[in-house]
Amino acid sequence: MACSLNLHQFSSPTTIAGRTFSETASSKMSSGMSTPSSQATTLVGSPNLRATLDRENRATSLPSSAILEYYSSKASSAIFLYDLAREAGLGNVVRTLRGTESVQEHAVVFDIQSRAGAGLTLLGRISEGTSSAATKALTAYTTPSGLAQMQPVLGLFPQPSSGSRLVLQIPTITHWGEDLAILPTLANLTPFFSSIPENFSVLLSATPQEIIDFAAISYSISGSHVIHIFDQWSAGREVSNKKTSYQTVSAPSPTSGIHTEFTRAGYSFFEYVGPTDASDIIVILNGPLALAIKNILTIIPSLGVVIVKVLRPWDETNLRGVIPPSAQTIHVLDDVSSTTSSTPLYHDVLGAMVSPSSKTTRISSVRLETKTLSQVLVSAQSLVGYLSSILPINWFAAPEIPARASKRIVFYSNPTSSLREVPSVASQLFVSNPNINAQLLQNVDAFSKPGGVAQSTLTIGSTKDGVDDTPIPFKNGQSSDTDALMILDSSLLKTHDVFSELKEGSPVLIVTTWGGEE
Repeated sequence: MACSLNLHQFSSPTTIAGRTFSETASSKMSSGMSTPSSQATTLVGSPNLRATLDRENRATSLPSSAILEYYSSKASSAIFLYDLAREAGLGNVVRTLRGTESVQEHAVVFDIQSRAGAGLTLLGRISEGTSSAATKALTAYTTPSGLAQMQPVLGLFPQPSSGSRLVLQIPTITHWGEDLAILPTLANLTPFFSSIPENFSVLLSATPQEIIDFAAISYSISGSHVIHIFDQWSAGREVSNKKTSYQTVSAPSPTSGIHTEFTRAGYSFFEYVGPTDASDIIVILNGPLALAIKNILTIIPSLGVVIVKVLRPWDETNLRGVIPPSAQTIHVLDDVSSTTSSTPLYHDVLGAMVSPSSKTTRISSVRLETKTLSQVLVSAQSLVGYLSSILPINWFAAPEIPARASKRIVFYSNPTSSLREVPSVASQLFVSNPNINAQLLQNVDAFSKPGGVAQSTLTIGSTKDGVDDTPIPFKNGQSSDTDALMILDSSLLKTHDVFSELKEGSPVLIVTTWGGEE
């Protein structure tokens, strides 16, 4: 008898002493508000920061969000830092750079509150001209919720010019649910995606390298205002090896259109991954879920995925060109807040694919609710179960999901402890090795324990295996995936189940003052 995986097979949270811990997708520390933590704060003061980032193709392990902030500081006349963006861990770099000796090279920073009509301040500034630095852009940092509040105002912005360009940097990170866990959802932007003004380009980046490159591109486009939506849930905060931009950020030329700049950087508007004869195609906006789907394509027969990296301008010809002729059904995933929400990406794809000259291909709309997103980003097993509910697949047995080729080391510590920097120091031993791919991501749970709890995940693999762009919080395989556990705060043993994801027989290091009997 055939058996189908379904939503009921999703992993459930582990509850220890009334607190949820370690198996939610939105954060492995979601007993309270999970606060994104960035290593940029400690790295930005380095005397080599400017020397590193002012050079092309220079290797660096700085978080991508820190490099993005550096580029925006150099290419902007002023930066408006909304409170929602500060809560997402952004702003430390641009503030520090403004206070350096090269103050004239970097943008002045204004703190601003998020509220209805929040874009009016930006509109007034743009209408006056950005500043005496006529070739520089005006930059604002906010989150998807903040961008949604700006929606009524953005349609009033004038056509861009060399002296009045707006660049909005939008980290995809949102607090969701009763435990205020973090999620990379774009559900708040559904109404905005349905009515994006024609004079705005919308870019979406998901990997650490894409974030850097798209940041540079956003300041090199001359023909439109730019909205750059990037992953701050994982990739933007990740410490790993990457290259500085393909070009030094500078004023755009009159011919610097988005097609030109994307081609120069080696990117396209749409990326197709999968077999050339795929019958089912998923179309999805670039983000952590798109990368997770790429990771499991090999175990789902005849499935391909089209990842949208430029939402506006919408290039219908380019989209039709990347979809295999064998496609029978196109499943369009829209990130929504409810089953009644509008589906703007579906309507974009429908308009591009339905024409008298093209063969009949079924276009299916799939509403991915925020609750479901929080479940499918837990693990490959959860994601395969979800995809099996929307694809015509019958499994005779649950598929074998391969584990990561890399090793996974997890550190638990107190954010206020003298040992809090141990994960960062340990990561540098591997990041600096040219034969190793190493990635470090830290999350902080502010409420589950007095003083908070920091969870740092370090993945280590060989460069021979290539770069693994799968989000670090996403669990590969079907079993426990932690290869080594470092407990730097022994009091956690009394309050949290820190061993739930540890592989059997794996080493554990506990730093403690307890005696042997304890």
